[in-house]
Amino acid sequence: MPETRPKKRILFVDDSSEFLQIFSQTMEAHSRGEWEIITANNAGKALSILNEQQVHLVVVDVQMPLVDGMQLLKLIGNKHPNLPKAVLTGYPTPADRTASLANGADLYLEKPTTPEGMETIFYTLNELARVESEEGFQGTVRRVGLHDILQMECLGRNSAVLEVFN
Repeated sequence: MPETRPKKRILFVDDSSEFLQIFSQTMEAHSRGEWEIITANNAGKALSILNEQQVHLVVVDVQMPLVDGMQLLKLIGNKHPNLPKAVLTGYPTPADRTASLANGADLYLEKPTTPEGMETIFYTLNELARVESEEGFQGTVRRVGLHDILQMECLGRNSAVLEVFN
């Protein structure tokens, strides 16, 4: 009897219903039944979905009305810090890339315009969706000096890679 793996639940958030429909159908076809696609056309609906069910990956558009992709990334990161997040935009800029990554995006990608581009996006997102969350602490530490964190790591006899933002 073949082993059935649970489907990866992928949430796409974009204010364009047409793009969501075409993109989600294409991604579902590429996944060959391994993905369950969920769509939301605004931040409110996306947050509601995340509160109701487990999702393995969130893909967010940057330019959306009311709550844009940057704000949504921050909100998702606060409530679901270990959830992989990607930004998919039709108008990539270096400033948006920097802001997206600073707000918790794991990937910053340009919306594909060709079948080959769709395939590349699928494989890239599929790799990100495979990442299992690790045990341990991930988050923001305030009012703690870098020397305190280094000392805790040393006392715990841990070896770690720390990414520090000011």
